[in-house]
Amino acid sequence: MANNVKSPSGMLFFPHIWEVDNFNPTKSVFSAHIGLDVNPYHDYIQNIKAFISAENVEEKEDWVLFDRIKLYRKKPTHPKNASGKYLIKAQMKSVLELPEGNKKQKPFVVNKKGEDIKRDTALEGCICSIHSKPTVYRKVSVISNILKGLVIFGFPKEKEVTSNSEVLNDTEHRAI
Repeated sequence: MANNVKSPSGMLFFPHIWEVDNFNPTKSVFSAHIGLDVNPYHDYIQNIKAFISAENVEEKEDWVLFDRIKLYRKKPTHPKNASGKYLIKAQMKSVLELPEGNKKQKPFVVNKKGEDIKRDTALEGCICSIHSKPTVYRKVSVISNILKGLVIFGFPKEKEVTSNSEVLNDTEHRAI
């Protein structure tokens, strides 16, 4: 079995990849949302279902139930989602608290050839795949989509990118 799940390619929203997201001061995380159209979204849900060995999947308004365990996401019709896509978040704690001591961690960010993307490159709107490890927490009935990294397939020509065909090729690593 694979160690993580790769999302289909989609648009990157709200990336906190180079710097941690400190919205919750007690939990500094690296995070990213991937925006997926209907068919890639359903493919991703099926990949997560297989990864966590769930038997049933049920769509609800604010989450997806995998055997009564919630994975939060925003539908295209959600009032706080102006993207028109399904938004699924993945996040990684910036520091793991382990018995042997704290360990800092960061997500990987590479292009499709596996080459590192230059730090501080503007990533909002890129076409990418999120690599994550969906982890079930049965006590609280939640699935945490733990971010491992991003594979960037292309950068937007302009601020608005409406499809995968509107990205620059990998030789034109240009920030927004």
